[in-house]
Amino acid sequence: MSIRNQKKLIILLAVFTIIVIAFNKSYALFQATAVSDKPVVQITTPDKLPLSLVVKNKIVKYEESSKDTFQGGLIAINTDSFLYNEKDSSQNIREYRYSGLNVDNYVYFNCKDETTYETASSNCELWRIIGVFKNNNSGEEKVKIVRNEVLNGILPEFYKAYSRQYQIKGNSDNTAYWNTLQIEYDYNYNDWSYAGLRYWLNSLGASTGGYLKMFNAVDKNMIEKEVWHLGGYPYDGNSLDVIYKDERSSYYLYGGNSSSSYDEIGLMYPSDYGYSANSNYWDSNINDYDEAAKTTSWLQMANHENSEWFISPSTDDDVDAAYWTSNGGIGGGVSVRSNYFGVRPALYLKASVKKSDGDGSQSNPYFLSA
Repeated sequence: MSIRNQKKLIILLAVFTIIVIAFNKSYALFQATAVSDKPVVQITTPDKLPLSLVVKNKIVKYEESSKDTFQGGLIAINTDSFLYNEKDSSQNIREYRYSGLNVDNYVYFNCKDETTYETASSNCELWRIIGVFKNNNSGEEKVKIVRNEVLNGILPEFYKAYSRQYQIKGNSDNTAYWNTLQIEYDYNYNDWSYAGLRYWLNSLGASTGGYLKMFNAVDKNMIEKEVWHLGGYPYDGNSLDVIYKDERSSYYLYGGNSSSSYDEIGLMYPSDYGYSANSNYWDSNINDYDEAAKTTSWLQMANHENSEWFISPSTDDDVDAAYWTSNGGIGGGVSVRSNYFGVRPALYLKASVKKSDGDGSQSNPYFLSA
């Protein structure tokens, strides 16, 4: 090869990028660069990829015939049921979810200022990835995460929002009331849009205080303000697919309750827990989930001694909401103003958030960057 042609090759290699088309988006996964005046190429990989893409690439092969022995992983769900190792967008994939007990969906979040990956284990909270969900308006795919444990030690006794004082903390440092005030006679106690817990989680209605203001600026900037559906949960439950649709329906509301809120921080839906358990339970009434079901879900915790609140109000009255019982069941008939349960915040990350380190395992959680 002539010297002139060698130089041309060097120039071409210096700018050549192998583009991988993945899930209708293009990402430069490998970069070819010339390292000297000789036609030698060094292949490098970028440090950061969108977290949603990293997660979706972990989809596992799921067979109906082996669901009894399925230990866990990321599966794709369409509008009717689950899919099997499906990456084809033509199959109308609704979302991607982690299901089963043994899943590598750990992520560091809510870290102290100036935290690096090397110091993250002592400076960050441990959160878990629920899945990847598409925004119906923008089409962007966003990762939804939930705190690995209930809040403990930071719940205030009271929170004053919009000149009204709400009692937050229950009878211990790790339990809280969903809502203790009815702001007007024709507003319901179980309308999440006016709940004291919502105000405190999102630092609304006050110049200081609230959970959202506890995040550092970097992590707070990663949180997406999203629509949270407030469709109701019936006392007698239903199959998981029906519950999922009811949560997102404006039809299943009690007496003028809001159909949605628009916030940075929320709580899990009953369906989030439902889909996290082994699919053997998906066709049964979600109220029938029990201790055995809980042991197949990655959401179970060693300290799951108290019940936990869900975001969904009851469809049957103006004061009750859904909750996850300590024995693994789901109920929809407890008063939000007289009961206090655990609070596990959930949130959506912006589509631009990237993985900068880690592999998602418990010993090596994902470390994120904006």
